[in-house]
Amino acid sequence: MRRILFLSLLSLLMFSCASKRYAKKAVELERAGLYQEAANLYYLSVKANRKNIDALIGLKKNGEMVLADKLNKFKSAWETRQIKEAVYAYREAKEYRDKLSAVGAELTIDSKYNTWYSNASSSYLSERYTEALGALNREDFSNALTIFTEILNIDSNYKDAKQKYTVAKFEPMYRAAIQDLNTGRFRKAYYSFVEVQNGAGEYKETSALLSQALEEATITILVVPFRTSSDGGVYNRNNFQTVVLNAIGNTQSPFYKVKDLSYINNKGVFFADGTIDLRKVSLDGIDAVISGDIKRFKVRRGKLHKKEKPAYLKIKKLKKNSDGTTSTYYEYKKVVYTEVKKDNAVHFQVDYKMVSTKTGDVLAADIVNESMTDRVHYGLYYGEKGELVPGYWKYKKSKSDEDKVYDDYSSRNRFDRMFRSKRSIKSVEDMRRDVLRNAANRIAQRVEMYNPEM
Repeated sequence: MRRILFLSLLSLLMFSCASKRYAKKAVELERAGLYQEAANLYYLSVKANRKNIDALIGLKKNGEMVLADKLNKFKSAWETRQIKEAVYAYREAKEYRDKLSAVGAELTIDSKYNTWYSNASSSYLSERYTEALGALNREDFSNALTIFTEILNIDSNYKDAKQKYTVAKFEPMYRAAIQDLNTGRFRKAYYSFVEVQNGAGEYKETSALLSQALEEATITILVVPFRTSSDGGVYNRNNFQTVVLNAIGNTQSPFYKVKDLSYINNKGVFFADGTIDLRKVSLDGIDAVISGDIKRFKVRRGKLHKKEKPAYLKIKKLKKNSDGTTSTYYEYKKVVYTEVKKDNAVHFQVDYKMVSTKTGDVLAADIVNESMTDRVHYGLYYGEKGELVPGYWKYKKSKSDEDKVYDDYSSRNRFDRMFRSKRSIKSVEDMRRDVLRNAANRIAQRVEMYNPEM
C-alpha cells in the first residue's frame, strides 16, 4: 500500500513539474506575440495538470485568438464560394474548440458561423452525393466508396448514404465471390461471402450462396484404423484412430467432416492386403481416406533406483579460548543419504497419408515422430538435523586419506538443488495419451493446411 501511494505521489509530482515547464515557456511565447505556439504549450500544461489555473487562463486567452483565426479562414472561404474549403475550415475550427473544451477551456462559436456552415455543408454534400451516385451507376465502386466515406464523415445520417456506402464497398466483393463460386474456388468464395455477411448483413442472396460455397468446399474424410505390428497393436491402432478423428474434428477449419467405418457399408471395401477400395467408399459420400502404419510405439517404464551415498553433517561447535573468549568451529560427521532416480519414456512413429477417393491422388502425407520423457533425480535424508554437505568417505567409523568434504558454495548449491528437486514423475499412461494427442494434432494441422484451390 505504501509503495502504491509513493508511486502515485511521484507521478503527480512529475506531471506537476512538466505542467510548470510548459506554462513557463508558454508565457515567454505569449509575450513575444506568438499566441498560436503559446496556446499549444498552455494546452500541454493543462493536460499535464488540470489544477494549473494560470495555465488554463492562458490557454483560454490564446486559444480564443487561434479559434478566431480559424473561423476567419472559414468566413473568407464561404464568402468567396469556396464551398469545400469552407466546410473543412469550419470542421477544423470546431475540432479545435472541442479539443480545448475537453481540458476545461470552454470556447464558443457564434451562431452565425453555424448557420453559414449548415448552408455550406448542405451545398457541398449535395454536390458530392450526386457525384457518388454517378460513380455508383457507372459501377466505379472504388470512387463511389471514397465519396460516400467522405459524406458520412461529414454527416453520418445524410440521406441514404449508409446504404449506398454498403453497396459501393460490398458489391465488388459479392460479385467476385460469385465468380469464384462459378469457377470452383469454393473456399475463397466462402470467405468472401462471410466478409460480406459480417459487414453488410443479409446482402442480396449472401446467406444462401455462403451455404452453397461451404457445402461445395467441404471434404468428408474417412479415418480407418491404423495398421501396426507393435505390441498391443489392436488397442493402439483403434485408440489412435479415435484421437485422430477428434483432432481433425477440433480444427478451426469449417471445410472438413470426419467419419469412421461405422459411417459406411464397409462390407467388401477392403482388399486382401488391408487397403481400402476408394471407388466403393466414394459411393458413400467419402471424398478422402486417411490411413497409415504405426511404425513404432515404444514405452519405457523406468525402475525406481535407490542408492545410499556418503555425505557429511556439518555441526557447529563453540570453543572457549585461554583468554576467556569464545570462538566457533565446525565438525563434519559422516552420514548417508539416499539418492533416488527414475525415468519414463514413450516413443511413437506413424506413417500416414490422405488419399482422394475420386482420383487416387495423395493429398497429404508425412512421417510423424513424437517422443516424451520424464525423469526424477532427488535426494532423501532422514538422519539428525543439521546442515548436510556433499563429500566422500571410504569408512564410516574410521578415517581415510580418500575422505573429502566439499564445503564450498558451488558444491553445496548443486547438492541442495538435488534435495529440492521434484519427486513426482509423469506416468507412462499420461505420456502415452499426450504423445498420441500430439501426433494426431500434427496430422490434423497438415490436413487443415491442405487447400485444393492452391
